[in-house]
Parts: sequence; C-alpha cells; structure tokens
Amino acid sequence: MQRLRMFSGAFVVILLLVAVFFSVATITTPSVVASTTHPIEYQIGCPPSMVNDGSLDYFKAHGFSVVYLVVPDTGTYQAELNKIKSLGMRPIIDVETVIWNGGQLQSTPITNFASYFQSLKNAGWEYVSSEGGRAGDLDYMAQYFKGYVNYNCDQCGLWKDMYKHSCTVANSWESYYTSEWSYIQQGAKEAAALGKQNGILAGVWEYGSDGKDYNPILTNSKNGGSPSYKSMLDWSYDNGIGFTHFHVWCGSNSQGLSRYKALGFEDIVANLQTYYPATSSAKTQASVALSASTTTPSPYQYVTFTATLTSGGNPLSGKSVSIYHYVDNVRYYDISANTDANGQVKLMKSWAGAAQFQYYAATPGDSSYAASTSSELIVKVGGQSTSVALSASTTTPSPYQYVTFTATLTSGGNPLSGKSVSIYHYVDNVRYYDITANTEANGQAKLMKSWAGAAQFQYYAATPGDSSDAASTSSELVINVQ
Repeated sequence: MQRLRMFSGAFVVILLLVAVFFSVATITTPSVVASTTHPIEYQIGCPPSMVNDGSLDYFKAHGFSVVYLVVPDTGTYQAELNKIKSLGMRPIIDVETVIWNGGQLQSTPITNFASYFQSLKNAGWEYVSSEGGRAGDLDYMAQYFKGYVNYNCDQCGLWKDMYKHSCTVANSWESYYTSEWSYIQQGAKEAAALGKQNGILAGVWEYGSDGKDYNPILTNSKNGGSPSYKSMLDWSYDNGIGFTHFHVWCGSNSQGLSRYKALGFEDIVANLQTYYPATSSAKTQASVALSASTTTPSPYQYVTFTATLTSGGNPLSGKSVSIYHYVDNVRYYDISANTDANGQVKLMKSWAGAAQFQYYAATPGDSSYAASTSSELIVKVGGQSTSVALSASTTTPSPYQYVTFTATLTSGGNPLSGKSVSIYHYVDNVRYYDITANTEANGQAKLMKSWAGAAQFQYYAATPGDSSDAASTSSELVINVQ
C-alpha cells in the first residue's frame, strides 16, 4: 500500500487524512482479493503407502479433495479405495505403470488388460488416469470407466491427441519445464473448446543428483520467476479457460509428504489458496442418483428415469441436472432441466428394438454446490442376446497382401442370417466403416482388405440389433502390417 503523504494545512484536514489512512489500512488482504478469487480443486497423486500412513489426513486438512492412487501392479487396492472414500475425497486410479510403463509395454495389446480393467470396475474404481499409451487405448477403456484424466504436455507426440478424446474428462498438464508452457497453452485452449477441464500437475522434485534443475516451474514459483504455478492459473482465467485444479504428484515416492514440505509446497499452496481457494472448502458436496422404473424393458415399453439431487440427505431444488448416455463414446444428452421441489428431474424413454445402454445423471454444480455424477445405470432392452466374432485370415500381413475378415453373428450358438453387421476400424478416434452388409445363411459377413505400407489397425465387428435381436460388438482385432 502506498504511503500517504501529509502536507501542512488545517489541523482538521490532517485528522481527516489520518482517519482515511487508518480506515484503508485496516482492510484485510482476503477482502481485497475476494473479488478476483476462483475456487479450484487441490489434488494429490501418491502411492498406496501414503494412503495408509496418515498422509492423506494432512492433505485433507489443507484443502485437498481428490486422490490419484499411483499403483505399481494389477491389484484392485480395495482397502485404499475405501479409505479415500471414507475421508470424503474423490478417488482416481493411475494405471500408467501397469498398461504403459514409460513405453516398455507399447507392443502389448490393450485388450490384454481386459480382466484387470474389469476387476477395477468391480472394486468400484470409476475414473482412471495415465501419462501414455497406444492408439485405441481410450476407445477400449471407455467400456469400463466413466472417464479418463490425461497427464501430458502438448509437446509430447504419441499421446498428444488423447486430451481431445471423448473419454477424457480432464487434462492435468505436466508443468515442469518452462519450454513446454506455450504447448500447454495451445493444448489447453483446444481442450477447453471441446468442453474439457484443464489444470496444472506439479511434480514433487527439483534438482537431480547431477545438479540439473528438472523442475524449473517449481523453482520459479519459489523465487518469483515466470511462468510459475500462479501465473499459469492467472493466464487460464485471463484467457477464458479457467484451470479447475492444482495437482501435486508424488508418484511412487513413499516419502511424498516429507518431500512436499521440504520443497516448499506448503507455502506455495497456501499462497495459491489466497487467490484460488479450495473447491472443497468453497462448495458444499452434492450427490446425484439415477434410477429407472425398469432396467429390462421390452421394445417400445416406456421407462421412467428419475435423477435425484441431494446434499446431506436433503433434496436440492432449482439445480441443473442432465440425464445422458453414450453411443460410440459420444455423449448424448436426453434431458437437461432444473430439479423440482423434490430435487428430481424425470425422463420417459422407449426404444424400437433390442439394445443395451449405459445411462448417467450429473449436475455441473454452481457457486454453492460441487459437481456430481451418478453411478452407471445399465438398461437392457428385451430381445434375444447375440454375439458377433471377428477373425482374419492373418493378422500380420505384408504390404499389398489381401486379408479376409469374417464377422460371424450367432445367438445361443446358432447363426443368424439376414441381420445387419458392420466391420470397421478407427483412425484418430474417428470410426471408418469398411463394410455394412446382411449376414449370409451361415451368419457371416466377409471383407477383403489390403494396405500399402507398414501400419497397425484395430478392427471390430458389430450388429445394431433389431426388434428381436440385441446389439453386440466383437472384441478388438489388431492387424499389424509388417
């Protein structure tokens, strides 16, 4: 605050000036800053050992509300999940080591992890995160999880477009090197334009044993350099993006809390929270539940969906709630409306033929209440179940060698003829249909295909179902052109 200079004059004027000076001086800093604060989530990434040694109690007490569990193996970590939930914190499981491990597992098909993903889903894990992976990973993982949190800097090549994927709900931009800041800015702009949340991932390390600074943005945040964590958050709000979280990542370091303190993160976070208070302390938690009058309707039978929004067991009226479902990893909103006096939004829906859908309800939150998403609700529209299998004459063809794909549609082991089946693949998360045809008497549809050069493709076969037969999709078939 600038010092007021007092010039000579009438004694009354001097007293008035002194009074003004002290009235201004007694305004507290939080009151001045409050008009420009933006509540954000504070998140911690840590190994299972930090969940069990009491470290989370510290972070909970300091405004952290989200935990990324960095796991080293294919365990389900049920006890750690329950502990995180018991603290009222939101759990996300970091599977990078298991499915990618710095690229060492890039030749392992993502389909090899089907049983692992199913075990995580069965345990109650709803959201996953990772730093890297192979093309097609998110298409596959979307079958098991509500959403994916992407760790990356846009400068990284193989995985860069994953921040745009429909399964990606948030991007936690790795903020270590100042040279990456311009790439992060560009990636955050593109992601925000697609409705994705963005935030900062800060690593709990600094100088290496070789004396090199491996985390210059942390150094800047302590000595006033730029970019710093605060200047990055400031930029996001100045440019209409609004970073929604500050994520401190300890990785697999079991001494993460002591390193956090030794590196000065206590002061950094306390300063950030002056301008960017913790969402957990700024907003009241809410919960949205979705139910249906039946989850096994017949074709053309109406189903009534009911989304109920509560806080502390009490209904919240006049709050925005959406009911939606996914088709081919694209979200379709069935209804968005404000809750009634009972905290409810209702939807009536029917379907023409046998099919299966995954429905959700969600509230975006507001200035008083935090966002919330319901558990998945599976609706199976009646009709006999079907199975479609996809095979190929070879999965390792040479360039220009023709491959014969065979899609076989059955029900109860019996072939289904005259039914629509498609064979397709993805390129950059866009589906390309190679053939759509009706099955022959043996329940099959065939496709011949060749490629000009070395490449890898993920192929699928699917039937949309009809009034008598349910929809189904084959497992992924990977083609490696040599």
